Amino acid sequence: MDFALILGKTDIEVIGNTQPGTNVKVAIGGTEITFAEVFAGGETTVATSSTGTAPPSGFKLGNPPTYYDISTTAGFTPPVEICINYNETQFNQEKNLKLQQFKGGQWVNITISLDVINNVVCGKTDTFSEFAIFEIIPFVLFAGEEIMIEKNVQILNGDLISNGRLKIGKNTVVNSNLFADKIVIDKNSLIKGDALFNELNVAKNSIILGVTSTPISLPIMEFSLTPIFETGDQDLVIKQNQTINPGRFDKIEVNEDVTLTLNRGTYNLNRLKLNKRSKLLFFGPVIINIQKEIEIKKEAIIFPSDQIITQNLIINIQGDKNIDIGENSSLNFLLFAPNSQVNLGERITFRGQVSAKEIKIGKNSIFSRVEDEKRFLTLSFLKSAFSNLFANFLKFFRATLLSSFRW
Repeated sequence: MDFALILGKTDIEVIGNTQPGTNVKVAIGGTEITFAEVFAGGETTVATSSTGTAPPSGFKLGNPPTYYDISTTAGFTPPVEICINYNETQFNQEKNLKLQQFKGGQWVNITISLDVINNVVCGKTDTFSEFAIFEIIPFVLFAGEEIMIEKNVQILNGDLISNGRLKIGKNTVVNSNLFADKIVIDKNSLIKGDALFNELNVAKNSIILGVTSTPISLPIMEFSLTPIFETGDQDLVIKQNQTINPGRFDKIEVNEDVTLTLNRGTYNLNRLKLNKRSKLLFFGPVIINIQKEIEIKKEAIIFPSDQIITQNLIINIQGDKNIDIGENSSLNFLLFAPNSQVNLGERITFRGQVSAKEIKIGKNSIFSRVEDEKRFLTLSFLKSAFSNLFANFLKFFRATLLSSFRW
């Protein structure tokens, strides 16, 4: 028998570690990749590194940092599930871990599950690139230069971080930690967490219940890269309740007492304006990328359409114009404006995070970053009810006053 002849007629295919089929699992070290379908075999690799693209604002790497570069030569049909075993000693709070992927010039949260018992975090994607496990930094306000908080403000949860000055007005209660180069606390204020600083000035009758520590290294935190995006030339003026889909726009303006609902996806625009008592609702997750400016008039509402408190709306601002948010507004989103000063008016109810060059908080406002749904919704309801009651009282008072003048 001529073995050479037989071999010469036989095609030998080298498949690698990723073979054709459905629900194909490939385990490499502490990483498991599950392909929905592989139609052409190939080799899948996972390379780890301590260096990579900086985390997004509000997140930090573990210690030591670990990035995952995943690639394959196999032909596959999405989706792909990626599960990574992590070392819990690298992080402070396991429950705050997210698996993210760098694509389209920005980090994207792809997390679908987190098992803190077996130390496994999983995500779903349709492409391969750079991946990392980030831990959420539990802040509610972060400023590159200064945070100024007026009197009678409540910080229900979430740390306050400023690379420059942090000034807290009188009669303010902060249930979390303070991190700043210089901390100034006015009289009759209560800080229930720790304070880390280089300079501290505490007025009489104010107290810090936690640990005070100095010095602190600067910068305490840095802004992440702003996403790269293109806007459109379409102007939308919302004159009646309306739902729109993702897209590119020049300007979106919502008229008084009108509701705009956003379907999930990404909206790129130059300007966004919410007039007084307007509502912006969203089916998350939604990302709004704004090239120039945003304006929010008083008594505006930005909230999930299903009333569930989730971090499903992210607003990125590239411009450097001041961002003014009107009084008595109820807001629920993450605001990232590294080049702007954000001015939040009086009696604001805010749930989420604000990252900006400078932040000013009006008196009698309530801020929180935690998913404390019942408490936040109760406060929002009470505030709304009080505002309506007060408004009706003013109408009655004005009518009575005018009537007396006529008489």
